[in-house]
Amino acid sequence: MTSVEQNQSSTGPRKGWGSVIGEMFDGTLKALRRFPVVALLLVLITIEANGRVGEWWPLFWGDRGFAYPLTVATIAALAFCLSLQSRRLGRLPELLLTGLAALLAFCLIEWKEAVRLYEQTFVVALAGLVLVGPFLQRGSSESFWLFVVRFLFAGLLGLLALLLFAGGFSAILASLTYLFGIAVPEQVYGHVWATVGCFAAPLFALGQLPAATDFDTPEDAPIPVRRGMQVLGDYVAAPLLIIYAVLLHIYAATIILSGDWPAGQVGWLVLTFGVCLFAALMVIHPFLSSARPPTRLLLRWWPVMLPVPLLLLLLATWQRISVYGVTPDRYLLVLFGVVTAAILLAQLRPSLRDDIRVIAALPVLALLVTSFGPQGAVSISIESQSERFRAMVADPPFTPEENAEALDILSYLEVAGGLGAVEPEALPSSAEAGTGLSRRIAVAYGLDPTLRTTGEAGQFSRSFQTSGVIATDDYDILIVDFSAYRGTTARNWSVPGLSQPLSISLRDNSLALSVGNEMVVFDVPVDTLLEMEDGTPAEAAEITLSSQGRQISIQPNYVTFDRFDEPSLVNIGGVLLLRLSDWSSAVPVQR
Repeated sequence: MTSVEQNQSSTGPRKGWGSVIGEMFDGTLKALRRFPVVALLLVLITIEANGRVGEWWPLFWGDRGFAYPLTVATIAALAFCLSLQSRRLGRLPELLLTGLAALLAFCLIEWKEAVRLYEQTFVVALAGLVLVGPFLQRGSSESFWLFVVRFLFAGLLGLLALLLFAGGFSAILASLTYLFGIAVPEQVYGHVWATVGCFAAPLFALGQLPAATDFDTPEDAPIPVRRGMQVLGDYVAAPLLIIYAVLLHIYAATIILSGDWPAGQVGWLVLTFGVCLFAALMVIHPFLSSARPPTRLLLRWWPVMLPVPLLLLLLATWQRISVYGVTPDRYLLVLFGVVTAAILLAQLRPSLRDDIRVIAALPVLALLVTSFGPQGAVSISIESQSERFRAMVADPPFTPEENAEALDILSYLEVAGGLGAVEPEALPSSAEAGTGLSRRIAVAYGLDPTLRTTGEAGQFSRSFQTSGVIATDDYDILIVDFSAYRGTTARNWSVPGLSQPLSISLRDNSLALSVGNEMVVFDVPVDTLLEMEDGTPAEAAEITLSSQGRQISIQPNYVTFDRFDEPSLVNIGGVLLLRLSDWSSAVPVQR
């Protein structure tokens, strides 16, 4: 029962503005009393949000801020508060443990590299724990279903409160400006939305949350809600999932007949199927007795639908891992397979069969446990990719493909904070290899840090450092956003002093520049680009091209080329310099 419902049931229906204001204050005070730690965190988030709107926030904690870790801490606090309230541990233990959970979540986010935290799964697990926490060894599937429905309804009310309160205040302020000419600073609107969005609306939603000790049944839900859920299962979820399952089994049959390995993307298709299936089971669970034919078929046979797709997932993921190593995405695919197998095994126990709390809790707890630490997705991935990198660089020299693949591994390790696992004892200096630890590690192992794949087979890209200072020499036209792509239409630039645009296109390792009907083709020395090293900050790379008595200069930022039989330029971008006098005679200048 919500706070407003409780207030009305205890005092009877009241009328008038006073009763409305009283109910608003009652709901707010009950939310503050019930979730004091959560409310405190919301206040801190609101202070930072308003500080950023008013541009005085850096005076307190610096530019970085703590809004994100505080938000994660708020989710953790709400999850633990609801879980503890369902167990009636007492007020003081509830406050202490809720505060400790919020502090722990905050620290994990702040020092994520030290604990090798995978943020995405950690936040998802905490959000899931908000729903399943109060029902771990508590309540029933039916009461859990109703709690989730009421929780989502409270969230919808919070969103509506944001739109109505903040939108209403903004409309009033805008009316003062347009109707009466009273200037309202733009920051005022920002403060309104920040305050309502970060504090008032979430607090209003918290006030509508049902008590975690109210283990009601779906029959207590409003009839339109129950009817809508049943229709969703009968006419949408069940038929689509049955068709999806049939397609996956047909694909498995073709794999058996052909003897091929499953395609790499099959794992994600099976993951999508499993998530949708479990979600559908939770939606339609309360209507088992009144289920219609599609839903009855799904409820009866869903454990049989999963083993074959699960085998496809594990085979496809194992194939990718054996070739490319473990990554967080592949780790999660395997984790999903393990959790799904555990859910299937749970169906063998009568007390757990068809218990949607198990279907919801096992994935949440698995994600939470594997979000950090040595058993987590990041730690296992770093270990796997480090071993793969060391095996790859043990036998130089390297082909362009091996070079690019090793650099990709270094890029991942750099993002994941795992470069220390492959750092050699002796590193070249910054002057020898350039700045950046990953670049110095690459040079130490004999890799070319400027040569990378672009995502297409056989294509590689070389990047060039620029100093930010461009020497124009005797050139008087400078195009700073110059770029040309093979196989695309020419790009035009309006050049002061020319009556027609300057058109540039890339064809057969040549740049074609034209003004009007006159075209000049400049051959680009691809071999020279391949051999170029990155320029230092004091000396950027530069290519001078000449043709038909005309000269241009290119200071490239990047080039992409094919590396098959003969190198072929795919695109080039950077700064293009040319002389106006070389082109002004091509067409008459309009005066």
